[in-house]
Amino acid sequence: MYLEAAPGERLLDVGCGSGELMARMQDLGWRVEGVDFDAMAVQAARESGLKVRLGTLEEQPYPDGHFEAITMSHVIEHVHEPLALLSECHRILEPGGRIIVVTPNIRSLCHRRFRTDWRGLEPPRHLQVMAPSALLCLAQGAGFQNFSIWTSMQSADFMYVASTFIKRTGVHSEDEAASRFERLRGRLMQHQEWAMLKVRADVGEEIVAVLEK
Repeated sequence: MYLEAAPGERLLDVGCGSGELMARMQDLGWRVEGVDFDAMAVQAARESGLKVRLGTLEEQPYPDGHFEAITMSHVIEHVHEPLALLSECHRILEPGGRIIVVTPNIRSLCHRRFRTDWRGLEPPRHLQVMAPSALLCLAQGAGFQNFSIWTSMQSADFMYVASTFIKRTGVHSEDEAASRFERLRGRLMQHQEWAMLKVRADVGEEIVAVLEK
């Protein structure tokens, strides 16, 4: 999740689910905590021995400057007030602390190809899907002054296969029965995005933002 090992430093995973990322970061030496509003996911994480709070981030009593790092992967597109969420992250980060945000990119190559059938839209669960410039404006509004924002082709193969399934069936679901040919085309789409990123920095499937307080 774009963070190096940092033994003993505190990391919060916002929207942690059942804790897969938390476990990986814990293995790198981070002191991890998580928060999620899904009670079943929180229970699963707790059963794995992870420290997770139930509810939204804004409901938690974290003190100012409490964490060295925050991760937020595919979360910000689900919230009604993304600026309020980023502002709360800014408050609970220590000076020099970083938040890593990953979210679908509305300017991606797959969205240009599939339009309303693009898997990244995912209505009604995704309340907004951003361009890199929109996330930059939110970061600045939340008080972050140092940032690096780029797009990645990391999930392009999955997005191609899933979007093809939506186009064929109208159903927003993972296509477990995708043919080898479709999966191969997904890999080709990933390579195409990789090549296009050499000349256009905004066409990757996901936006990745590293924001420093």
